[in-house]
Amino acid sequence: MNSRMKLLISFFFFAVTAAQLHYYWSKYLHPDFLMDVSRESRLDYLKVFLNKTLTIAEQKEKLRAWAKKNNVTRQVENLFFQVGSKMIEANENLAKMIDAVSKAFKILTKNMKNENQSMPQMKKNIEKLKKEQPTVYNVLSFAMKQVMLEMSKDFLAQSEPRAPAKRRLQRKVYHAHVIYCSTFCHCKPSHNASKNFETHPFDVEL
Repeated sequence: MNSRMKLLISFFFFAVTAAQLHYYWSKYLHPDFLMDVSRESRLDYLKVFLNKTLTIAEQKEKLRAWAKKNNVTRQVENLFFQVGSKMIEANENLAKMIDAVSKAFKILTKNMKNENQSMPQMKKNIEKLKKEQPTVYNVLSFAMKQVMLEMSKDFLAQSEPRAPAKRRLQRKVYHAHVIYCSTFCHCKPSHNASKNFETHPFDVEL
């Protein structure tokens, strides 16, 4: 697996992880059984859950003790099961998506390296991939945009090049930007984009 594919997968992995954490927090912060206990007990529950010094295992142990004290053991165990099952399902789906994205990336790379075709043919093949695997294509397109942004930052982060050299760097990034726009999102790059890369490396007009 090359470095670009690893970077694409990393972007996707972090996005899914963020979604998992949001689900985890929302389920634990607002469980239905908190409505069945006293205000003092709710505060005790939140003190345990929001305690950043506890490990997850320690939190579960203390929450089980809290549940036993408040006669909601079944509800708390059900919460543990729901969250755990959802995490397992999300990880399985993530593994499937990573595999699908990896395969789609190979197809896309092979297509873009094929010089025995015209640009319209290349776009037609990309549209075919988009139609057959819309979700995978959207993930790949988003990740590619992030890669292009990182590339633009790397170009412009070079130590204070002279004005002509800086303009050459900006043109390189702009050309990469044009290729991305025409290939993936089919939008029109801004005529001023090459002049504004310091602040807006992907300034486009849809």
